Amino acid sequence: MGSRRDQVCGKQATLPFSGRPSTEKWQSALEFESQQYGDILQEDFQDSYRNLTHKTVMMLRWTTAQCPQARFVVKIDDDLLPNLGNFYRAMHGQTGGFCVFALRPSQCLQQCRHAKVVASTVLLTLVACIFFLGVVPLNYAIFTHTPLKWFPDPDIAKLSLPAERLHNKPYKYLLTPDGVCPKGAPIDYLFMVFSAPEYVEARNVCGNRLLFLFGRPSTEKWQSALEFESQQYGDILQEDFQDSYRNLTHKTVMMLRWTTAQCPQARFVVKIDDDCFPNLLNFYQAMLERPEEGVYGDVQHRVRPTRTPGHKWYISYDDLPRDVLPDFVSGGMYAIGGRVVDLLYRATGQVKFFHMEDIYLTGMCAERAGVARTHLVGTYNLKLSSLCEYKKSIYGHHVTPKELNDLWYAMKRIEYKCHQLLFGFYLCYCRTVTSAANR
Repeated sequence: MGSRRDQVCGKQATLPFSGRPSTEKWQSALEFESQQYGDILQEDFQDSYRNLTHKTVMMLRWTTAQCPQARFVVKIDDDLLPNLGNFYRAMHGQTGGFCVFALRPSQCLQQCRHAKVVASTVLLTLVACIFFLGVVPLNYAIFTHTPLKWFPDPDIAKLSLPAERLHNKPYKYLLTPDGVCPKGAPIDYLFMVFSAPEYVEARNVCGNRLLFLFGRPSTEKWQSALEFESQQYGDILQEDFQDSYRNLTHKTVMMLRWTTAQCPQARFVVKIDDDCFPNLLNFYQAMLERPEEGVYGDVQHRVRPTRTPGHKWYISYDDLPRDVLPDFVSGGMYAIGGRVVDLLYRATGQVKFFHMEDIYLTGMCAERAGVARTHLVGTYNLKLSSLCEYKKSIYGHHVTPKELNDLWYAMKRIEYKCHQLLFGFYLCYCRTVTSAANR
């Protein structure tokens, strides 16, 4: 097994760097260590906590001059234990910018930063890059440029999106909601539920403060049931296309079309499937201070299309002659900033129809419009295995109507707790609450 100090600028390299220590004893020790391993970088400034920024500048200076071929420069403190396997997987597919990682588990899904790192090293660098170089962290809330990988023209997002629609021309409305979005009334979140006509039980669980979207059902029986439900609750939006799984993209276009015309004041439009269980408290906390110019949810990177005929998510080579999908937000639940709803709607008129609505809207159309996609920690496009997982998540997918009903009541009886241990580790668990005052 080779030494950890095999090569300073190889495929992967570790390079400790230092200022001048407070005693000659330690300086001599550093010089001996440098002779032995050849991997010490040192400049003539006092090595102290308040001088960590000098180390940052030294790191950039040396790398620029001596190792410009490095794809990434990873700064790490010597009191951190990195899980390199997870780190490499998280970095797969990244192209530029800062990648900032939370060190604390997501209690209520708020990302926290290690105070030492922010105060000493990162703050000055972030300020300088944001305001002088135009480079921002990849998860920073206000970044406006998403690296384009889907369209051959890298500047396509800079092109205007005309109002004239080449694709996805609107269908006739069959049913429209009543009183959901009064003109001029402030609305923070407009929830748009993609439902099937026969999932009446799921809609009853969700309540009647949402907007449910449909195409035309396969039978007149279900159409009559929808018309009755619309008269009773006034929360149904329907267009004249066949309601089917392969037509979900038409629902997405309908959602954007109606919101642009009838509810432009909504700060966020939240698309959610009727088999998803949302933890709204966690969702609202995760969305605090998010700008209204992006799409937020479970971001998927470099996913390969399913080529197995008969599979629910089968994609033929004719539909998509590429080996990798564009980065997209999973369709179980995602939030669209109100300021980009019209922009995305216009993009759907310029981008050819694709039957998987999440890939189409949050992947292809978002890239065409230059709309950023931001991952929310705690979004899981899968069925969760325990009540505690639902308590600490933003949403779980593939939930039956009965499970939805049970979860609504069970969630009120438990709470999620985290306690800090040594070395930055946390003990997190769920427990039953005994009274409403404890919730």
